[in-house]
Amino acid sequence: MGTHLNQDTSSIEAELRSKLLHDDRSLYLFIIANEAFEGIASQGLTSNMIFYLMEVYHMEVATGAIILSIWNSLSSGLSIVGGFISDSYLSRFRVIATGSLFSLVGVAFLWLTSIVPQLTPSSCQEPDTGCNPPTRTQLGFLYASFGLMSIGSACIGPCSIAFGADQLKHHNNQRLIDSYFNFYYVSTTISSGIASTVVVYIQEPIIFSGLIQVLIVAFRNRKIHLLPDDCYNHSNSNEMDRVS
Repeated sequence: MGTHLNQDTSSIEAELRSKLLHDDRSLYLFIIANEAFEGIASQGLTSNMIFYLMEVYHMEVATGAIILSIWNSLSSGLSIVGGFISDSYLSRFRVIATGSLFSLVGVAFLWLTSIVPQLTPSSCQEPDTGCNPPTRTQLGFLYASFGLMSIGSACIGPCSIAFGADQLKHHNNQRLIDSYFNFYYVSTTISSGIASTVVVYIQEPIIFSGLIQVLIVAFRNRKIHLLPDDCYNHSNSNEMDRVS
């Protein structure tokens, strides 16, 4: 009788462990995919953005390079703020969800600049007569798109890898943890390669009309359906309290 009961208990525990393992994998793969698509969208835009600023907004090379440098620096610097907010005030889930929304709106704003004529300067009719510079409204809309994407990147970047690891912390499975980090860094490398080769190739043959196609793809990929909040493992402890 006792042996039969122990066998039933062991089978139930094995089934539960298998179910939890499957749920872990589906959750962290979802998180990895979200990070990969964000990388493709942001890095794919950065590669040819200098040409977009020069040809569409009639900027000098130096001016465009300064703007892109500030954009990249802002995205990297705000990551410290995003990580601090997620550890001290909000959960990683809320910060990632908020960052995804900001990134989506930023990409949509930049996409609108390529299809709405009023958001960009008029094209140069004669090279000798000069080109009309962008207005403050047009530049403000462009800078707003850069700022929103920087906020989104700063919220997603420092939180995704830790949030994915949170889904595994209740299971003593070193092999699963190693597999997660391997998948994460491989997906990051692949997304960077796709953004630097495939996306750039799509943009190049048809000049700047290719930018519209890339932005549409990025826009659709950012429309993610978040899994329910209670599906994730949330860390209740305050990381800053632990440090102090």
